[in-house]
Amino acid sequence: MQGKKAFIHKMFSEIAPIYDRMNRLISLGFDNSWRRRAVKPLAKARRVLDLCAGSGDMAIALLEQNDFAGEVVLCDFNRDMLHLGKRKCSRQDGGQFVDRIMLVVADAELLPFKEGSFDGVTIGFALRNLPSLEKLSSEIMRAMKEEGLAVFLEVAHPENKIVEVLFHLYFYKLVPTISKYLTSKKYAYRYLPASLRVFFKQRELVELFREAGFPSVSYSNIWGGMVAIYFLRK
Repeated sequence: MQGKKAFIHKMFSEIAPIYDRMNRLISLGFDNSWRRRAVKPLAKARRVLDLCAGSGDMAIALLEQNDFAGEVVLCDFNRDMLHLGKRKCSRQDGGQFVDRIMLVVADAELLPFKEGSFDGVTIGFALRNLPSLEKLSSEIMRAMKEEGLAVFLEVAHPENKIVEVLFHLYFYKLVPTISKYLTSKKYAYRYLPASLRVFFKQRELVELFREAGFPSVSYSNIWGGMVAIYFLRK
C-alpha cells in the first residue's frame, strides 16, 4: 500500500474512535438525513454493495428503509472502520441488522466479487479519497447487474454564490479551527477541506462517469451544492 492509499488507511485507523462524533459535528447533525435521502432509490434492491463503508452509516440508512428487505455488503480496505460498522449495526433494530450484512476487507479499485453480483452500490463521503475514479467506475460496472444503480453522496462545490461564500467560511476556515480543540488528529480535519479544493465539481464528475461508461448519470444538490448526490445507472 503506497502513497495516497497508505495515508488514507492510516488516517482512518487513527480517527476511527471519533469518526462518527466529528461527522455529526461538522455536518451540524444533518449527515444521516442526507444518507437516508441518498439511498431511497435503492429501497427495492435485493443486494447492495456499500463501498468505502467506513463506520456503516450508509448501510444503516439503507437497512432502516421500510421497503428494503435485502442484504448489504460493507466493503472497506480498513478493518478498524469495518469493525466499528459491525458494532454499530449490532446496536440497531435490536441487533437484527447484523443478520443482513456481510463485511469484506477489500480495495474499492480491485473488488473480489463476481460480475453482476449487486443490484446497487453506495459510497458515502469517500470519492475524494480514492486515487482513481476510473478504476472505481470499471469495478462498479463489472460488479453491478444490468440496470443496476450506483448512488454516491459527497461534499461538493456550491453552485449558488451566496451559499458558496457561507460554505467557504465554514468548511475551509471554521472546521479546521474547531477540530484543533476537539481532536489530537488535527491533520485529518485539515485534509478534509484540502481534499475538496482539488476535487471535481459536480458537472465535471458527471462527465467523468459518463466517459467511464455509465449511460445515465445525474446529480442532485443539497443546500445549494454544499453536498451532492450522484446517480449512476448501468
